[in-house]
Amino acid sequence: MASLEQAYTLRYQTTLDLLSQQMNSKFIDKCTTRSGTGSTALRIRSTLAPTQSTIIVSRDTVPVNTVQQFDGRWVYPTKNYFGEIVNDIDLQQMDLDPKGQMVVNAMAAIKRAIDYKFLSAYFAAAGTGGATPTSTASFDAANVIAANAGTAGGIDGPLSVYKMEAALTRLLENFVDLENEQVWMAITPKGHQALKQSTVVTSSDFNADGRILSGNGNGMLKAFNGINLIVSNFIPDASVVGGSSNYKAYPVWVTRGMGRGVWKDLTGTVYQTTDPQRPWRIEAENMDGFVRMEEALCCAIINNEA
Repeated sequence: MASLEQAYTLRYQTTLDLLSQQMNSKFIDKCTTRSGTGSTALRIRSTLAPTQSTIIVSRDTVPVNTVQQFDGRWVYPTKNYFGEIVNDIDLQQMDLDPKGQMVVNAMAAIKRAIDYKFLSAYFAAAGTGGATPTSTASFDAANVIAANAGTAGGIDGPLSVYKMEAALTRLLENFVDLENEQVWMAITPKGHQALKQSTVVTSSDFNADGRILSGNGNGMLKAFNGINLIVSNFIPDASVVGGSSNYKAYPVWVTRGMGRGVWKDLTGTVYQTTDPQRPWRIEAENMDGFVRMEEALCCAIINNEA
């Protein structure tokens, strides 16, 4: 592959094409977002734990003082940065101006980094505490759907409708109001293929009521049975939930289940410097962080993609 300096001297085309890559973040709008400007850590959510009432059977009963448990979820910022110097001598040897496309390319790199952060935070220990972060909460193992769930003979299998239904059932058992919540599931390209090969998904005998949605006839499954599908190449292996590193862990969550703190929105720019030999600089950056806001709102499905 030619270096950028070598590419400057190529004169056989008048447009600069970007190679195939993910250009936009797929998760940035699938969570609750708050501003963290001015703080080193953001308490993105304050919570009260479920409590119970007391049955009073006598008028002489001593007044009850039930202490409600206050807690919070904390998110910490990390910065993504891209910087590159553009040499003016090389620019003069090109028959195009690449700076605009270079900014687009740099911003795409930042957006992919945002998705990595989202998926890492989804399974990571989440900072908790009232006035300050004092502890962490781990991903709930009870919300993990096993690789062999619903398979014949208990053999570890790929993504299936049974596993998706099991994740929805688990959310309902966690008192998630699925009638008023958006449910998301991130899947790999192989997971997408497994669903398309499922008769329950593709046959009109099962989907006459329109439970399956496709994207403009392009063959992409967009949703099934109330679960919105996001195809991503960045899904982590199942070791993040105690499974095999040879398997994948697909996250299934509702929008309130994940939080994003924003310290600096994504920006991309090209500007002139005072160096005559290096008069242009390309930069892209953002500063944000993610946290799992409540374990009950987040599930995972382990899948064997071999």
